[in-house]
Amino acid sequence: MTRWASASAAEPAVRLELLAEAPAVRVTVAGPCSLIALPEHQTLKRLPGLRWHEVRPHPDGLQVGPWTLPAQRLQIAAEERPELLLNGVRYRGRLTFVRLDDHRLQVVHELPLEAYLVGVVSAEMDARWPLETLKAQAIVARTMTWRQIADRAGHAFDVTTSWPQRYEARPAHWGRARQAVEATLGLVVTAQGALVPTYYHTVCGGHTAEARQVWPTPSPASWRGVPFRFCRRAPHARWRLALTDEQLGDALQRQGIVVGSVSALTLGPRDPSGRVASVTVAGAQGTMAISTTSLRQALGPNRLRSTNVTVRRQGASWVFDGAGWGHGVGLCQWGAAGLGQRRQTAEQIVAWYYPGTEVVSYTP
Repeated sequence: MTRWASASAAEPAVRLELLAEAPAVRVTVAGPCSLIALPEHQTLKRLPGLRWHEVRPHPDGLQVGPWTLPAQRLQIAAEERPELLLNGVRYRGRLTFVRLDDHRLQVVHELPLEAYLVGVVSAEMDARWPLETLKAQAIVARTMTWRQIADRAGHAFDVTTSWPQRYEARPAHWGRARQAVEATLGLVVTAQGALVPTYYHTVCGGHTAEARQVWPTPSPASWRGVPFRFCRRAPHARWRLALTDEQLGDALQRQGIVVGSVSALTLGPRDPSGRVASVTVAGAQGTMAISTTSLRQALGPNRLRSTNVTVRRQGASWVFDGAGWGHGVGLCQWGAAGLGQRRQTAEQIVAWYYPGTEVVSYTP
């Protein structure tokens, strides 16, 4: 049995939302399993196994294959072999099915924290990058996850497969990701004894962002921006987006920003990292001042990749030239790769991006 078959008392389970709303799913358990009603933890049925059985909402609760069970929340727990299949995808741990009001299912996967981190490191970083870089990613991801577990204690799940960090159930390169997680077991980032909000992003484009310029909340010293040169040759360190007046106006309108066909764009002042906090949009139907974060949401964060941007008129198009990809706060992943190539340790990489912090072994 894998060492990550179940969470220990010192290692909590992470509740990972796999599906937010599904009409039905298929489950396979190759061995004895229990069907447990939550939150009572009452075992409703024990089965020798499940083979591609359908789980769906039922007026009286939840239906698993031919069995109707009086539960709004049902957990399927493998008793011997730790693996379960959900719609053909392999998971380790427990699956919880929640009957929603619209007669659909929410599916939450419960797995040990360190096992979850292997899927995060593999999804977030290239396995070919230096091991110290992967270790730094493991440390900041572990810190982020511990904070999520604490902050979302009263919710149905802690994380999803894409928020606040990406996760892969079947990573192609588990080996090096697992090595990085095991080498940093229990290590987190703290300041004055408290866990630091260790946000990270793809590439900063030359300078990380100060958190208070991105989010209007109190920010610890570790969130201040720092200059950086080791990510400038990264993919998407520089990028360009061209849109017509109509394309820009339609995208804004879908976000409730109604100005019509855009005739003028005026960027606000820049912060020390070069990022712009606001933009004024003028069109045939009016003028609006909006945040550049709202502009990114309207155009798509994978198109307008950062707020470190300039804009100009070129023929019939608006041309955005930008640097970096992501919010820019905290660790720059491509920059961390550059530091790892320069033989910086994981602790040194973390210290670069979160000044005034320390990496310590954490026991809740």
